[in-house]
Amino acid sequence: MDKKLSGSHMRRDLWRLSFAASAALIAFLGYMQYRAESDRVFEFWSQDLKSVGTLKAGQAASWRSERLADASRFVRGPTLVRAIENADKSDLSIMLKLNCKDGLYHNALLVSAACEVLDSAHDPAQPLSTASRQAVGEAVATRRSTLSDFYQSADGSLHIDCAAPVFTGTGQLAAVLVLQTAASSHIQPLMESWPGASDTAETLLVRKDGDCVLFLNKIRGKAGGDFDLRFPLTQVHLPAVQAVRGKRGIIQSSDYRGNPVLADVRMVPDSDWFIVTKIDKAEILAHLRRNTLVICGFVLLGMIVIVIAYALENRARKAEMYHTLFDNEQARRLFNEQFRAILYSIGDAVITTDSQGHVNQMNPVAEKLTGWTEKEAAGMLLDEVFRIVNESTKEPVGNPAHRVLREGQIVGLANHTLLISRNGEEHPIADSGAPIHDEKGDITGVVLVFRDQSDERAAQKALADSERMLSTLLNNLPGMAYRCRYDTYWTMVFLSRGCKDLTGYETSDLIENRKLSYFDLIHPDDRQAVWDEIDGMIKRRAPFTLEYRIIAADGTEKWVWERGCAVFDKDNKSVTMIEGIIQDINERKLAAAEQIKLQEQIHQVQKLEAIGRLAGGIAHDFNNMLAIILGNAEILQESIGQNSPEQTHMSEIIKAGKHAGKIVKQLLGCASKQSVTPREIDLNQAISDSMETLRHSIGEQIELEWAPGDDIWRLWIDPAQIDQILVNLVINARDAISGKGKIVISTSNVKHPFVTQGATGVRNSGDYVLFSVSDNGCGMDQAVQAQIFDPFFSTKPNDIKSGLGLPTVYGIVKQNKGHITVESLAGQGSVFKIYLPRHHSQGKAPPTTVAAVSAPDIAGRPHSETTILLVEDEPAVLELTKILLQKDGYNVLAANHPQKALTIARQHKGTIHLLLTDVVMPEMSGLELSDVIGSEMPGTKKLFMSAYTADIIARHGVINNNTNFLEKPFTREDLEQKVREALSS
Repeated sequence: MDKKLSGSHMRRDLWRLSFAASAALIAFLGYMQYRAESDRVFEFWSQDLKSVGTLKAGQAASWRSERLADASRFVRGPTLVRAIENADKSDLSIMLKLNCKDGLYHNALLVSAACEVLDSAHDPAQPLSTASRQAVGEAVATRRSTLSDFYQSADGSLHIDCAAPVFTGTGQLAAVLVLQTAASSHIQPLMESWPGASDTAETLLVRKDGDCVLFLNKIRGKAGGDFDLRFPLTQVHLPAVQAVRGKRGIIQSSDYRGNPVLADVRMVPDSDWFIVTKIDKAEILAHLRRNTLVICGFVLLGMIVIVIAYALENRARKAEMYHTLFDNEQARRLFNEQFRAILYSIGDAVITTDSQGHVNQMNPVAEKLTGWTEKEAAGMLLDEVFRIVNESTKEPVGNPAHRVLREGQIVGLANHTLLISRNGEEHPIADSGAPIHDEKGDITGVVLVFRDQSDERAAQKALADSERMLSTLLNNLPGMAYRCRYDTYWTMVFLSRGCKDLTGYETSDLIENRKLSYFDLIHPDDRQAVWDEIDGMIKRRAPFTLEYRIIAADGTEKWVWERGCAVFDKDNKSVTMIEGIIQDINERKLAAAEQIKLQEQIHQVQKLEAIGRLAGGIAHDFNNMLAIILGNAEILQESIGQNSPEQTHMSEIIKAGKHAGKIVKQLLGCASKQSVTPREIDLNQAISDSMETLRHSIGEQIELEWAPGDDIWRLWIDPAQIDQILVNLVINARDAISGKGKIVISTSNVKHPFVTQGATGVRNSGDYVLFSVSDNGCGMDQAVQAQIFDPFFSTKPNDIKSGLGLPTVYGIVKQNKGHITVESLAGQGSVFKIYLPRHHSQGKAPPTTVAAVSAPDIAGRPHSETTILLVEDEPAVLELTKILLQKDGYNVLAANHPQKALTIARQHKGTIHLLLTDVVMPEMSGLELSDVIGSEMPGTKKLFMSAYTADIIARHGVINNNTNFLEKPFTREDLEQKVREALSS
């Protein structure tokens, strides 16, 4: 019994010793586990704090750089500078409100260098704080954007301002733009946000302020507002103090509350700010401590159970063992049921395997995709059930389960993988595999999760096709499609490939204004109009269409057509973007301008043709009437005495008749229907012969310079027309000079000067003689130049004789197949250039005048022995001409019809010395009559006369180099001169 008792005591002592040793070992192992877990937790939170600190420092730096960038970009806008220079309050208010960026900035102010508020986006504007004034001073001194220190506004909120100097185009300071930001609404939320749930985690924004560290944001556990908490730098245990003293990285210390904390300290780049991200150690270790207490409780409870179990020993130990086994089996079954419920209800396909890769379980989704049922696949190798190949090459892909079993890590398939089902169907899939561990951490199998991506692939393909189609459409549109921001730079965020062809710049040059903005491409004269038009249409919420000019990369100016509209936000209130298309219409614009120019040319030609038809229609009858008036007036003047009072009246009648004849000639000259006798001439000689007369006509105050060219080509033209051109141009130049001045006449040879259409119509290329008249007079503007060749147009409204000089010159030039141009600017004189076609011939020009022959010396025969056959179908002209010839002593045979003239000629017994005939007559023209007379009477001279225009006379074949011609109306002197010339020819 004693032995049994002794043995019992020994067993009890042994059990106590074992129990104590086990408890000590458990406590030691628990402590070591606690230390290891504590280190792991601290390492985890250290990494988390570093990540948060890096994020917050980056966000603060980005926030600062964005404010500085906004201010710099806003002050570079020429629209803001123009509004300041023009003192345009309305435009300035719009610019400042736009610069608030839909509430991003609390207010936008324009202040002077002395910090006086000039204008603001929102009234009333509060006076600048001391911090803002310091920022304005620094911005003016450094000539760049500057951020102020934090300051409290009147309502107690925390603010920070950005100041940027605004300069004029000459570099002078115009004002300072101040963008006010409510830090309480931007910096504070930025600092307060924490990526996760925590009761003590906190981000502090601090900076050094003298010998203290200043907290810039609200903190936990501190009542009051912002910007009022500071600690001396001597409190080195504070993380904020260590930050400004140069400490960086993870530290363990106590914070402003005296609580132990784990903190990360770092500096905000490009600033004097520091970021402290911290969390209480108590919170970090709270979960670990709770778990430790729970574990300790369980250990203690276990020990008590062991003691009780030892006391009850056999019976209780077995009952407890059976009960535990029963509970474990129940838990295992419950877990298996839960696992199967999850497995079979999940939307993705799931397959589990054992450690050898044999299939254990498959859910219905996996059965559908693989074509195998769970019962059929059970025990099969995964490679037989889950067959996968590369989508492009169809080559087998390594099964992820093998990698999981080999590496013990979660793995995923590469993209573009196909699952080959049991019946050969192909399913694009995405999958991942993960190891299954037992309680020892050993891999007991693999769980493979995958899903069918057929719908996703179809959606991706449809999206890719849609994007490709949209890209093709945009990149093949004429011009370029764009998407830009609603700012003064038209900042582009998208451009189609047509940008290069339209502007000469790559799309990358304009996106986000990397090299220049689209605003810079718009012609300076059109920028404001473009802004006003688009801004106005956006405010009316209507699409806009406009045309304007841009300057391409090569410096050329282009006309473009733009159509677009604004894109509003989801509330349909604010403009988010502007979208549209811009096309090159330069050729269309040039064609339109050329069309207008051509229409003007056609209008000018039609106008002159109308005048020509009018002049031609009245010329014949009017010239005949003038001939009758002049002839009878001269006869009456001879019949009255020289001292008679009627002499003055008769002189005025004759003078008026001659002037009327000149007007008709000028009108015919304007219409290129003047009767002329062209011949080969030397232009230099013709001008030289007229210089003395021209000098007398312009007066002594104006210098006339003659600059003849060398070896000037011959011309085919009536010399009288050269005189007309000279007189009209020189007189026109004289009238343009006030006081002293200079007129220069010059000539030169020009080869092929014309290849395009000009102001006077289509120009033919070839060899021309250039004849120019220039002056240094008052010149002409474009409006006057457009009308100078219009008949009866004059810049001298009180001069009734003006208005036919330049049109006459124009008509003469066109009649001789030449061209005329004018170059003039108001106040800088004018240059008239006349191009006359070269006449190809050899030898010198014949004399341009016929020497006068005295009355008794015509072939040695007196007038009384000279017989003239006069043929004229107008009775009054016939009678008048007959009287004038008889007064000169000639024998006159008169006939009013060609047939009658032939009868008289054939019946006349003597010689007919001269046939004087009208050109246009009924039944037979003057030329036909002269041919008959010439054939029957070979020695008869011929002199033609007509009142018709040159084109009609030319159609009757009369006007040529060897034809004697008398133009109606004529005076007695004209008739006498022409008759003598014809008789002596």
